[in-house]
Amino acid sequence: VQTGIQNFAEISGAIAEDFGVSAFQQFPALLETFKRAKDGQLSNETIRELAILTGAGEEMSVRRIRSGYTDEGHRTTKVEELISKGGRLAGMVSGITPGQTMLERFVGVMVMQRWMNIANGGKRPGKARLAAMGINPESDMVNRISAEMVKHSKTETGGFGERLIRANVESWDADAAAAFRNAVQNETFRLVLRNNPASYAKWMTNETGKVVAQLRTFSFQSWTAKTLYAVKVRDAATASSLVLSSVGAAAAYVLRTGIDSIDKPASERDKFLRQRLSIEAIAKAGFSRAAYSSLLPMAVDTVAPVFGYDEPFSYARTSNIGNNVPTLDWLQNAWRAKSAVFGPMQSDYDFSQEDVKALRAALFIPRVMGVNGALNRFQQSLPKTSKKLFRSNP
Repeated sequence: VQTGIQNFAEISGAIAEDFGVSAFQQFPALLETFKRAKDGQLSNETIRELAILTGAGEEMSVRRIRSGYTDEGHRTTKVEELISKGGRLAGMVSGITPGQTMLERFVGVMVMQRWMNIANGGKRPGKARLAAMGINPESDMVNRISAEMVKHSKTETGGFGERLIRANVESWDADAAAAFRNAVQNETFRLVLRNNPASYAKWMTNETGKVVAQLRTFSFQSWTAKTLYAVKVRDAATASSLVLSSVGAAAAYVLRTGIDSIDKPASERDKFLRQRLSIEAIAKAGFSRAAYSSLLPMAVDTVAPVFGYDEPFSYARTSNIGNNVPTLDWLQNAWRAKSAVFGPMQSDYDFSQEDVKALRAALFIPRVMGVNGALNRFQQSLPKTSKKLFRSNP
């Protein structure tokens, strides 16, 4: 599914944080991401303990649609509940929600494994990294956590060293357990961003801010969790993560482009692939779709037309929206779609590709493989443009 592909691009940057060591050690957990035992519990002990400690990977389980109140204390309406249900369905069908679940679980167990490696004599995180995890770099908390890991953890020896099975945090010293839980949670959700209103800037929580930040919360969160973090830490692990994150994003772009091309007529497919899979296009997509770029591509695309240049990164977006506030984009498309609704009432009106594009945007039709292809084939059978519905008299 196209819109879920980008989730998987982010895992490359997370793996690079320790040059892939913990990923190889915990590879069995990746294979058991969704596997459950006969009692309904997650079969992998590390993933199960991660969920208890941090809630990572539990969105599919706890995100239930029910009537209630908004964050501002207002009673939700039937329309709001319907939109919420539609959003959950779209997340499942598009692959975004399962992809997010897989990422949180695998990256979370990698973070726990890294603490096991530290306890076994591995490299201690730098001061900036420890501070970002919520640990005072001047304290002895790293040593205390390491001691508890060695004393209580259940492990097994594999081809890549000692693999953590369960940390058994319930048996730890209370302070060390709290610090470990906080560190794992902070690091996991820094590496894998999730829609968390608690992490929004204050201006994004008022009514005006909500409108301005529509569908941009990922970019705003990335600015703090990725871009500013990288500037502050500036170590080899961050550089490796930045490079591999771009490589993963570029690979996801190539995969998505290939899927997009499947439903195109043969006469257009070759030209489409030549344009979209050029070295320059792939490089720009890899940069713009990586989390570390955050607000930068959006800023460049906004400023470029002012100076007479094309938007260099717009082709790589997956959201089908421009640089406007999404509500304004929708209103513009809804206005264009009026011809698609009223035009066919005229005998000499030609339903066109323009009409289909406007309707797809106005009705929020998701880019799901199969549905997207069918609509593309229908769209290609139509003339490119229609005559204007409302013409001025000569």
